[in-house]
Amino acid sequence: MTNIAKLTIIIFIPAIAICNEVASFVGINIRELLRLSVWVLLICFCVVSLPTGASNQSYIAIGFLNKHNEMIWTFFTSFTLALLTAFQVIIFCLVFLRLIQAILNQKRFESNEEEDKAHLVRGTGWISAATKLGAVETMIGFAGGGFGVALTRRILRLLGRACLCIGTVKGYVIYFSSGP
Repeated sequence: MTNIAKLTIIIFIPAIAICNEVASFVGINIRELLRLSVWVLLICFCVVSLPTGASNQSYIAIGFLNKHNEMIWTFFTSFTLALLTAFQVIIFCLVFLRLIQAILNQKRFESNEEEDKAHLVRGTGWISAATKLGAVETMIGFAGGGFGVALTRRILRLLGRACLCIGTVKGYVIYFSSGP
């Protein structure tokens, strides 16, 4: 199980970072435009007005030159989101498997009264909940949308990070044995 976790981290984290950076730069065009109508620019670009003086009004326009560039950007953005979702689901499965193992071992130790052993779950359940909330939050990102979707994602992200903090403070699974 540790090898799977290491392999997942080694493969997914750099791939997510690379795809996210490529999506940040590929297809996006930044231009400085002089004395153009703002209404024309709002159709294709996000326009930011720069206070450069009354006689020489200029605008910075950020957007896509054509549909092909927008499709490339959308592909890399969606691919990054898919990689992040897959990574979070794999991590959730590994943590949840570890939680189930700890619970089953604890039940086994309780039924066998000859040995004095304990398998404490501690914060593993919280960490499992955090990874599940993170995966759900990332999947909601595929929906796109406006304010409601963004607010839902931020609330789930807040809850996921709170669970992760609680799980980290409580600790991970510990195995105790008082015997030789």
